[in-house]
Amino acid sequence: REAAAAPAGPGMQSHHPSVTLLRVPNAERSLLEAAVKRGLRLDGRGLSEFRRLHLSVSRAEGIASAEAHLGATRVAAHVSCSVVTPYPDRPNEGVLQFFADLSPGAAAPDTGGSVGSASPAELSRFLERTMKESRVLDTEALCLVSGERVWNLRCDVQVLDHCGNLLDVALLAAVAALKMFRKPEVSITYEGSSVVRVLH
Repeated sequence: REAAAAPAGPGMQSHHPSVTLLRVPNAERSLLEAAVKRGLRLDGRGLSEFRRLHLSVSRAEGIASAEAHLGATRVAAHVSCSVVTPYPDRPNEGVLQFFADLSPGAAAPDTGGSVGSASPAELSRFLERTMKESRVLDTEALCLVSGERVWNLRCDVQVLDHCGNLLDVALLAAVAALKMFRKPEVSITYEGSSVVRVLH
């Protein structure tokens, strides 16, 4: 859960790093309590009813995009690629990078411009850590020439609207874009050292 309601007043710091405590005015608290007693959420869904998920994807030469909608939360992801030199300690692995940003007005209320409980930088780190730890992508498959040339996949994630479940929606959009992506064909020649040419 990205946010938890708390009584109004000072001391709004949470001991849990992933939870942001929000002040809830008395009038709004009464509305929330009445909705819970009726078994409803404020948007009319039942307490155990999921938001509807919509996913759209597209692909072109060397790029792929996806946009995920969960309720009113919208996140777009775009994957592009380039040929780079691998890290010295991982000569047989390609590079996977995530860069998150939020559109003007996309921040959740009362978060001071951050994306819910996570800033764009924290969202980028969350996506990168989750993808790498879950081994969604085989980075060794991105190797072209060991120790010399590998693919660098860049995933740009744009938060368009944030109305809850942001981490879930961002992850869905990123995974969908990566699954749609196809590496361009390349030609590798050796002229003293390897030369990689991307065929268009």
